[in-house]
Amino acid sequence: MQSESYQNVPVLVIFFTRPDCLHKLLVQLANSGLKKVFFASDGPRLNSKSDISKIEECRALVKKFSSQFQSVHFYYSQENLGCDTFVPKAISWFFSTEDQGIILEDDCIVDDGFLRFADFALKKYSNFPDVMSISAANFQNHKVGDGDYFFSRYPYIWGWATWARAWQYFENDATVYKKYFISFNSLNKIFKNRKQTKYWQKMMFHLAMGKINFWDAKWYFSIWMKNGFSITPNINLVENIGFGADATHTKNESENPGMNIGTFPLKIKIPTDAKPNPQADHELFIKRFSPTFAGYWRVFKSKFFKLLVSQ
Repeated sequence: MQSESYQNVPVLVIFFTRPDCLHKLLVQLANSGLKKVFFASDGPRLNSKSDISKIEECRALVKKFSSQFQSVHFYYSQENLGCDTFVPKAISWFFSTEDQGIILEDDCIVDDGFLRFADFALKKYSNFPDVMSISAANFQNHKVGDGDYFFSRYPYIWGWATWARAWQYFENDATVYKKYFISFNSLNKIFKNRKQTKYWQKMMFHLAMGKINFWDAKWYFSIWMKNGFSITPNINLVENIGFGADATHTKNESENPGMNIGTFPLKIKIPTDAKPNPQADHELFIKRFSPTFAGYWRVFKSKFFKLLVSQ
């Protein structure tokens, strides 16, 4: 097979207890001819025989596919740290030796289109400190701008890429960005839309108080503290196959947007506008973050069920 430059981009694969998802991803990556792949998995949850057997099955799959790649590296935790602690640790491990790379969780399937796009963007924007992330997902129903990609405040992580120079600013202590955004009132400057600002202020306080610990939300705030932004392709380049009961965060299958992977052009057109697009960001917020009645209803049912069990 003819050599392609994207095959040299290092890829981090993070997996846990979903061998079916992992197998599909490994087949795709092997067919793409990738040369350097890093594998990371959290340990089993306490007293979970199911976790032990599924993690062993996943690690056996990785071992089986390792011969398909020229260079493989492993970071396997013996104890369970939880998704929101383990994933940042795995990414930091990845960037302890690599300057740039692609990060894929086991439920995010990408093809050569995203690998090519990520390779292009990692090279082109390597020395642009404001550009801190590259996304595979696109939730728009229309083209944004005049290029094959656009800039966004949202670094969506269903298949993404970044640089060590950006990841070094990941802040795990939520009180740091709480103090920063309160002092400089920066969220109001980042988001002109009051609904978005209010949503992220609430998220920030919940993180700072320890009510939630979402690592991806921390990554968002870390980027915003640097006034950074992300790159989004104008065609969706990822399929999320991880919705279901065994997922960590995407348990509700009805919320799966069912996006298909599009065909990304071989010759990539650079957009003339190099600033985040507020309208596109607002559309993404409404589709993926804005609270809905269905969401409030799920929270109510969950709390009501817990109340019944506790009595």
